[in-house]
Amino acid sequence: MAGDETVEVSNKLPLWFST
Repeated sequence: MAGDETVEVSNKLPLWFST
């Protein structure tokens, strides 16, 4: 399931974006 994808997106987008 979503694993590397989450890390890649998190790395691209800022931390606050995840919130």
